[in-house]
Parts: sequence; C-alpha cells; structure tokens
Amino acid sequence: SATSDVYKRQVISRCRDQIISNETARGGGLITGIHKRLSYTELKHNIRHPSDKAIEYIQIEINVSKRKKYRITNLYIPPIGSHNNDIHPTEITNFDNWPHAQNDIIIGDVNAHSEMWGTNVNTDNRGRAIEEWMMEHNFISLNHDKPTHINRGSGTMSTPDISIIHASI
Repeated sequence: SATSDVYKRQVISRCRDQIISNETARGGGLITGIHKRLSYTELKHNIRHPSDKAIEYIQIEINVSKRKKYRITNLYIPPIGSHNNDIHPTEITNFDNWPHAQNDIIIGDVNAHSEMWGTNVNTDNRGRAIEEWMMEHNFISLNHDKPTHINRGSGTMSTPDISIIHASI
C-alpha cells in the first residue's frame, strides 16, 4: 500500500498482490483518492470469503464530523472465467463479509450486470447475488442507468461498476 499527494488529494494505492489467471504480464490494483481536508483512516478489515483469492479492495473510514464517519470500500472483482481454476465460482458470489453498516459506501468494478444498476442488460449470476445481498442489507444503487464501460471492439456499453450505499445515508 502506498500513499501520495496528487493535486489536493491524498491517494491510497494497492498493487495487485496475487496473479489472476493470465494477468502475469499486466499491472493492476486499486487507487482511492481522498480530499486533503478530510481526515481518514485506512482499515484492514477482511471482506473476502475465507477461500476467496480474487477480490481486491481498499477500505477507508472518513470522519465527516465528530460523531459521523463513513466507511468507503473500493473493490475489484475480476470477470468470470479470469480467476484461477482453484477458486470455485460460487466463492465470487459470496459476499457475506462485505461491510453492511448504516455508514457504508461500496464502489468498484464488480464485473456483474443487473437491471438494478444498468439498463437493457440481462442480470447475470454475480449480479443476482449482489442484488440479493443489497436487499438483505438495505442497500441502494447510486447508478442511474448510465453505462460505466464501453467495449473497445464492439462499441457496446455496459455497467459492470457499482456505487451502492446503505439506504439510510
């Protein structure tokens, strides 16, 4: 994990610490920017399923006031079929360890599709699992039918990225 200043931001980055399928020649990892005026703490909670080797994440807690904090989780889940063969596919649809308190915000590239956060898409298994998790924990999507990805080859648009919050925020 590295931290540096970029324009009026504090940046937390984490390089990919595991090899995922054929990505040995690629870089990768996560980056989270926080405005310099905000006080934050990087958290070390484990949000992975016990045998999950694929989900990457950075988790911070931002102090909004003396009594109010938001926990922000930035995550990446590789596309289905790109993970190592020793990871059972159902493990990438198990989100039991995801944060789900009333102060939680989850953002990231989950490589999942759902009508809940995208339009004109077929909900896939991972999307359905995330939908169920969101309903069980009272989370809502901030995505408003705007694509977050354009396929370079076909030009088709999709929404594999999510921004979700607890409904009480």
